[in-house]
Amino acid sequence: MGVVISKVRFANGVPELHALRERVARRTGLDVGLEMHDPNHGELFFVCLPDRKVNVARWTLEQAKEIAATFADVGGPPGFRLEDYPCINLRIFLGQEPTLFAHAQRALAELGGEVRERVNDDAMEEWLQPVSQTELVARVHKVEKQNKRGFWIATVVGAPLIVLWLLLLPFKVAFKLGRLAWLGLRGRSPYEQRRV
Repeated sequence: MGVVISKVRFANGVPELHALRERVARRTGLDVGLEMHDPNHGELFFVCLPDRKVNVARWTLEQAKEIAATFADVGGPPGFRLEDYPCINLRIFLGQEPTLFAHAQRALAELGGEVRERVNDDAMEEWLQPVSQTELVARVHKVEKQNKRGFWIATVVGAPLIVLWLLLLPFKVAFKLGRLAWLGLRGRSPYEQRRV
């Protein structure tokens, strides 16, 4: 399953995750929870939808320098740039309803952050509209229904293609083996270039 990640960089120190939770709650008018895993990592969620979470990771400049020092002999982790820190990373799964993600990203911008990976602003505006708790629950169920429909369409279309490929695979293997045998009987290497 894919993920959507948004990195929000801060020039003057990274806010605490509790400040982010309070700002999101103020923006949405809904109760927002924060499940902390450690002082710099947690998950935001709407209290009415506790199993739909946005992963939040807070990175200070000191932590980034430790990572750079750890991986100094190999040039750092892939995509790692020290100038991207300090920051807060937001992460959701692809296909997850993005209202909380959109509000968290906007709240971090209001707290002085610079959003590095922007999601389409037109699409985000739809998710940033004021919404009641019942409308939010209905919106989440609508997105999940669309995801299930997409899964079944992919299954119905993809399954016959996989079966067809599996049926044709023995013929392809037999053709390759026959070709190798034919070339072997004729005393030619299969890697030999043909002369014109």
